[in-house]
Amino acid sequence: MAQGHIPPFRCLVELVRHARTDASITTVAATPSLAKSLRVSLAAEDDVNVARRGFSFHALPFNPAEHGLPAGADTSAKIGSHQLTALFNASESLCPVFCRFVAGLRAVAGPGADIHIMADMFLGWTVDVARDAGVFHSIVLTCGGYGVALYYSLWNSVPLPSDTFTLLHFLEVSVERSQLTDQLATAEGEERNARTFDREEKTETLLVEAILDELQACSRAGYAPLLLLYEARQMMELAVGLEQSAHKFVWVIRPPSGFDVNDEFRPEWLPKGFMEKVEESGQGLVVRWWAPQVEILAHTVTGAFLTHCKWNSVQGSLAHGVPMIGWPLSAEQFYNAKMLVEEMGVCVEVARGGDTVVKEKVAEVVDTVLGQTSVRATMRWKAVELKKVIRAAWEADGDGSSVRVMERFFAAVSRVA
Repeated sequence: MAQGHIPPFRCLVELVRHARTDASITTVAATPSLAKSLRVSLAAEDDVNVARRGFSFHALPFNPAEHGLPAGADTSAKIGSHQLTALFNASESLCPVFCRFVAGLRAVAGPGADIHIMADMFLGWTVDVARDAGVFHSIVLTCGGYGVALYYSLWNSVPLPSDTFTLLHFLEVSVERSQLTDQLATAEGEERNARTFDREEKTETLLVEAILDELQACSRAGYAPLLLLYEARQMMELAVGLEQSAHKFVWVIRPPSGFDVNDEFRPEWLPKGFMEKVEESGQGLVVRWWAPQVEILAHTVTGAFLTHCKWNSVQGSLAHGVPMIGWPLSAEQFYNAKMLVEEMGVCVEVARGGDTVVKEKVAEVVDTVLGQTSVRATMRWKAVELKKVIRAAWEADGDGSSVRVMERFFAAVSRVA
């Protein structure tokens, strides 16, 4: 039900296609509208050819209105962040219908056939369906390996001490208090079993989008950062800081935190005359709601990406050799940012969590990343090197490591089964 998890599943489907050419693949969408999005993003060929290759779609009949959610609010993109838990909890109502769907798969496949459920991390209840049906189950964590490992370790270490501390399983890694989510910062020991990882501990395997160890070994004027930001006060500071930096930018803007995500744009969210001034001068372009992020990242003049450091954004940026300005907000984003800054050297943080960003810091960081500085040159070089490694992992004439990992995974699953 998380709209941002569609791209990782699209990549997963392609990996399975390459690793197991004999497999029949069904992509199950938790809601009808997600099924439509998946069909568009996965079915590059027409439906007939997709069917011939053993690939199909199936939609589950989720109705948000039955669970106190707004009509049509069947994905994370259509609700506010405060409603996410209610949405994912409501998904458990799909358990009976999904159970019947799996039983149907088993009946069609016949005795002896291998059935494997790869479920999104927010649909962990599917592990109970898999166990009842006697089929193999994996949970797909659409996070980076480094970030999710630290996140797990932190939850296993609560209550957490104050200030800076090291982790039980990662003694070489230090974490600052400002890198904790509010939930982690206030958690006590008895809360461990209440976290979302409980069902993940029941599954046979976890599939994680990890950056391999070898990644860590490794233009023109007018580069533009892409921006996606939240609270109105912070938006004001960002606007002033961007204008003061004098660098060109594209800013994708949505209603800030505390407003309905479907609200119309309100001029008071930005300084008076800001949009008209930067667009008339050619310094910036403010886009409402949505822009083609992948296409912009792929453009040769894009010099940096201001991101909350969720894994889709990280991979999209690195896949095109674009350095980042990090503003982690929640979950494992803090540790993704930590890896990007400290381990890879392709990111500079501008703020953390609910910290109010200030215009002076925005101007300073943007100039560091986009100006004629040694930091910019080094970050750009490292990002381009990572881009080469990432592409080689996918391409047939590269090292093909992604496909090989998936092949080894299926071989291991077969032995277990």
